[in-house]
Amino acid sequence: MRNRHTLVLIALVALLALLIGEQVSHWRHFSWEVFRNNARHISFPYAVAAVSMTYLGLLLRAIRWRVFLQATKTIPVTHLIGPTLIGFTGLALLGRMGDLIRPYMIARKERLSLSSQLAILSIERIFDVGSLGALVAFFLVFFPELQSLPYLENFRKGILILVVLAALFGSMLFAFARRGQRVSVALERTLTAVSPPLAQRICPRLRLFSSELNIIRDLSTLCTLVALSLLTWLVAGMALLTTIHALPGTRQITLGGSFLLVAFGVLGSLVQLPGGGTQQLITIAALVKMFGLTAELAISCSILGWFTIFIAPVPAGLALLRHEGLRLGTLFRSSQQQAAVLTP
Repeated sequence: MRNRHTLVLIALVALLALLIGEQVSHWRHFSWEVFRNNARHISFPYAVAAVSMTYLGLLLRAIRWRVFLQATKTIPVTHLIGPTLIGFTGLALLGRMGDLIRPYMIARKERLSLSSQLAILSIERIFDVGSLGALVAFFLVFFPELQSLPYLENFRKGILILVVLAALFGSMLFAFARRGQRVSVALERTLTAVSPPLAQRICPRLRLFSSELNIIRDLSTLCTLVALSLLTWLVAGMALLTTIHALPGTRQITLGGSFLLVAFGVLGSLVQLPGGGTQQLITIAALVKMFGLTAELAISCSILGWFTIFIAPVPAGLALLRHEGLRLGTLFRSSQQQAAVLTP
């Protein structure tokens, strides 16, 4: 099992190297000597601090998931840390396909329905995009040095589109949570006249999912979730800033600039490859085109961020899998099969 995990990590490193090598081939004046010199001057304390902030962000996500669950079941945060670490390990090693491992593990471990955890995952995405959009807007307004960055207008349009899509998705979920039962009854009547088996398959699942969406019962819970979401992304921005500042010649990038880079990474994650390849390439391009870093320094920042942020949960996640006698591949297949059963 250990050899298999080692091979997976080697494959991911090779994939990242291939993607970055492809990018390097487009730069005529790329200097490998400068790149090696940057790597030799990485600040170890800054890198360790970035990893620590990454784990703090994962802890905040576990706490937020506990708040989501309060309406259903009171669960200690310690019960959610393991599934969170393993879930993000799956996300790092398997790409977006591994996103279902976390809700599947929580559902199985705490004897909850998978549909309830998928509902939480959907709502969590809305809080994430909304919180990140709010923080980016804040820094764009109160950090004047960001106004002079090139391509800023295109970036604003991309973030605006992402926030609007999240708002539309959130509105649809809110409406379905309130009116889902009526919608499913009306749909069942319509489908029964056409295909009774299809109506029996789809409508009960829609009613179940609609009931699972009613997890925010009061204003206090909503405020707590908003605060945790903002804090989670603030820590993520600080982790990236600390990673960048671990390299010499990068202190001109401020906390506001790091949040622009985080937002670029989120946009890149929409088409995420295993190992976070797209995020790395987008980060490199932003560091070069927007912040004026050399290609060598930008690639050094990206590779270091790959270790301190994206891959940081993997060692702990793999250790937990080994401790619990689980296999990531088995969890992935089981989560996909269970989710397919719930899909109309």
